[in-house]
Amino acid sequence: MKQWQFVAVGDGSYRIQNLATGAALGVDSAHPAHRAWGVRPQATGLVTEGPAALGQQWWVIPTRSKDGVPDGHMRVVNRYTQTALSLGAHGADLTPVRSWTDRSGSTVGAGRTEAEQVLRVKAMGQAPDVVTQLTAGQMRSDKGQPVTSRMTATDSRGLPVHFTATGLPDGATLSPDGRITSAVTTVGVYQGGSSVRAR
Repeated sequence: MKQWQFVAVGDGSYRIQNLATGAALGVDSAHPAHRAWGVRPQATGLVTEGPAALGQQWWVIPTRSKDGVPDGHMRVVNRYTQTALSLGAHGADLTPVRSWTDRSGSTVGAGRTEAEQVLRVKAMGQAPDVVTQLTAGQMRSDKGQPVTSRMTATDSRGLPVHFTATGLPDGATLSPDGRITSAVTTVGVYQGGSSVRAR
């Protein structure tokens, strides 16, 4: 059985990641056709920056009973498509948010139900802490010009992160919060390595 974890992005949305592989559930937001009714989400490599990241981000919306009381269920709505994750005999796909069951017999409604979108998530224990590094890598500089660069990362539990790096130009320093500063003396492109951990 596949297990998934909800990882907070930091702005109220979440990524849904496979616990074993780290792949993120979503749609390809580079193609407007993927906003269509019935698109099937796929688990693909994690994207953390730019418009492409929107297809892997989800709103988790608690549902309520007819009396307006939270009922312990939720809808999961894709940030890019604004359609809800639907699970049923058809498998998993994305459909417009609905609060009724189609009984028209029409191929348009296709007999889809509200219940397909109302999900209950069962906790399987504490998910491992996940640190996602968002920016790092090449740093280009010109002779005698100060260099500044900033690495950023997020932690799934909201913990502070601490950075280390290798391969920096002579005289460059890296602060624990990820800021690189230097006044290099040699023209070049420097490719270093970096790591980040929560603390």
